[in-house]
Formats: sequence, C-alpha cells, structure tokens
Amino acid sequence: MPRSGAPLSNLWRSALGRAVTGQAVRAADDSAADTSDDVVFDGALAVLARRGPRDATMDEVAAESGVSRATLFRRYGGKDRVFELALVRDMRRFLEETALRYETTVDPAEQVAETFVACIAWRDHVLLRGAEPARVAEFVASLGAGSPSPLELAHGFVAAHLRAYQVDGRLPAADADLQADMLIHLVLGYLASPRPVLDLDDPAALHAAARTLLAPILLHPNTDG
Repeated sequence: MPRSGAPLSNLWRSALGRAVTGQAVRAADDSAADTSDDVVFDGALAVLARRGPRDATMDEVAAESGVSRATLFRRYGGKDRVFELALVRDMRRFLEETALRYETTVDPAEQVAETFVACIAWRDHVLLRGAEPARVAEFVASLGAGSPSPLELAHGFVAAHLRAYQVDGRLPAADADLQADMLIHLVLGYLASPRPVLDLDDPAALHAAARTLLAPILLHPNTDG
C-alpha cells in the first residue's frame, strides 16, 4: 500500500511559496542534481496527474522517468518532495517568462494580454490537461485550502508586482489588492468553466479579449470612488 501523500493543496502551497520567494529547486543530494531532474519532474507530474498524491508511488515515478527508485529516494527523499519540486520548476518557469514579457514589451495593454494568454495556457498543464470537470474543480478548490493558501500567496505576489508597476509609472495608481483579486479569480473562472463563450483554445481570441476588456481594468481604473 502506498504511503499517504500530502494533499494537493499542501503541495501547491509549498511549491508556490518557494517559487515566488525565489528559492532554488534542489534535490536532497545536491551533488547529484543535473539535467536529469527535468526527466524526473516530468515523470513525477505525469504520475501525480494520473494517480493523485495519495495513490502515487515512487515506484511509478521511477518507471515513468526511467530513474531507479533508489536514486529517487537518495536525491529527493520521498514522493512529496519530488512532486513539490516539479511544481516549483513549472511555476518558476511561468513567473520568469511573465517577467520577461513585462521587461521586453513596451505597450502596457500588450503586456496584460500576453500575461492573460499565458495564464490560461495553464489549462494545458499535465495536471489539468483533459481532466474531468470534477478533477478541475478539485484543483481549484485545493488552491483555497491552508493558511496561507496558494491563492493567498498568489494574490500577494500579483498585488506586490502591480504596486511596483504603479510606483514606476507603468500602471496608473489604483487598488492593487482589488485588481489582483479580480485578475486571479477571472483566470480561475476560465480554468474551471467547462463551456465558456470565449474560445480558450484560440490564443488570438484570448489576446484580443484581454486587450479590449481586461487591460482597461488595470490601465484605466475609475478613481472617482
């Protein structure tokens, strides 16, 4: 019988906390860490998506990744650790790519649109791709569990960046906490909705909708109260 794993909400919370604070993605045995980490992480997430944290085993991760069970335990210590580090890697990549968009794109509306498209692209993440509505609902619910919850961590991260952009003049002054709350829940709503009017498989449609309808929330806030 597999050892009961940490709830998905715990994995997301720990991984998001490490990602937003810039903590390194490291194996337990740092001397052994190399590019094969990506192979292990890809395999671990495939197993996690298929089996869930409770039923997944390191034997399955070993079979999926082609890395021996003994090596996995030596390098990562256990399945919760390898699942967490795999999620940290994916979220770190997303945050770095998003930051790069803001650094290399001058038009603020274009920045908002590209970031929105990137957020919606998470529906193609291995944990969500082709998942039944119940699995997606479970994922969304897991983001609100714990203290601080993954959603609270994400809100703090987004709000802090919005404030920084307001200070340096890239965004007009507004309630960054409220803006972050609206943006996060808008994305989650689209991720969780089984049949939205907006075609989530059409990046051009997502981009156009974000420029037209979402960008004004950030770029032209009503400050009259």
